[in-house]
Amino acid sequence: RLFSWYTVFGRSSIKCVAIPLQLVWQQHFITTTFFVYQWPGEISGLVPISLGSTQIVPTDNTNNSDEDAEILQVKAIKQDVRAAMPRSFKETIGQKEIIEQLEGSLSLAKVKNTRMDHTAFYGPPGMGKTNFASIIASELDCTIYAFHGEDFVTVGNLNGILMNLKHGDILYIDEVHMLAKKLQHSLFGAIDNRTVTARCDGELFSYAIDDFCLLISTTDEYRIIAPLRDRMQLQLHFDFYPVDELAIIIEKRAESLKCSIESNAIQCVAERSRGIPRYALNYFQAAWQRSQQVDAEMITLEHTLKAFKDMKIDSQGLTRNEQKYLAILETKPLRLNVIASKMGLPTKTVAEIIEPYLLRTEFITKDSTSGVRSLKEKGQRHLRSLGLVKIEP
Repeated sequence: RLFSWYTVFGRSSIKCVAIPLQLVWQQHFITTTFFVYQWPGEISGLVPISLGSTQIVPTDNTNNSDEDAEILQVKAIKQDVRAAMPRSFKETIGQKEIIEQLEGSLSLAKVKNTRMDHTAFYGPPGMGKTNFASIIASELDCTIYAFHGEDFVTVGNLNGILMNLKHGDILYIDEVHMLAKKLQHSLFGAIDNRTVTARCDGELFSYAIDDFCLLISTTDEYRIIAPLRDRMQLQLHFDFYPVDELAIIIEKRAESLKCSIESNAIQCVAERSRGIPRYALNYFQAAWQRSQQVDAEMITLEHTLKAFKDMKIDSQGLTRNEQKYLAILETKPLRLNVIASKMGLPTKTVAEIIEPYLLRTEFITKDSTSGVRSLKEKGQRHLRSLGLVKIEP
């Protein structure tokens, strides 16, 4: 079913079509919001540049009662505890300073009937940046077009989306640092001039676009070119969540999903989640699945500890590889390449995946001159606390 179709300058240089797709799988409708395709130059083939979100709901079944349908919906939701995300800032736990700034900008946009300020979210993965973007769109009751930085391959991809935006719409680009620098320049040019430029048959054309809100998020803000970063009127940095806020997030999520969970199980999950809500929800789901394996009505501390044991995550939230890393450093300080060799992993994996949390929590230290890694007293205490658990380097 044709959703939208538009042409640039009446030529075939850029044409896009968005098509909703619905499939049936195991008595469930699987509905993708839309596909967007582009034909560069002459029509030569389909190039997909975006895939919309997927929603799974039970199919209509005349043999099922309303109660049966409701049970199916609850079961479908519980397959992923992240399904029940907050829908407003009032329901959102944590990040109070960010919420206050966003609410101020939202109020001004509503009063003046203008777009919201261009906004950038900075922070580690799993902090809720994408959910904040959806809440902003909900608060403004406007359309949001959500993409990943890697979705855009050419300037034509980006221009096709920019031309379809209406006044007040939100263009959200997650991991915008993955966007090529050439496209980042085109993006801030569109913000400044409200035009997009395209080359067709050797000629340059400018096309006016509506005033839209650019909302970007990234885990690496310094890979965004300075002109684009400077044009973000709100630059918001997400902080790690304290344990008490993570505990509230888990408790609220359990209530929304009608799951019973012991308070000490909530505390156990929160303490091992590294200050990241995504980890907390993943661990909560693992504990719930463990309880379902034994048909338990409540998630207990025992179920939670068994789930962590299955995932090989210890009392400090360290993974198996992080525990191995500490055990290797127990003998003497070592350089990164030696540690990586002993672990059988690439140095980049060790430096970017394993070390950050160990450095943040001061289990290890890194000499800024020599690059030698050393085990700190906190790391030594934790290795001793593992007791009989022996970790082979």
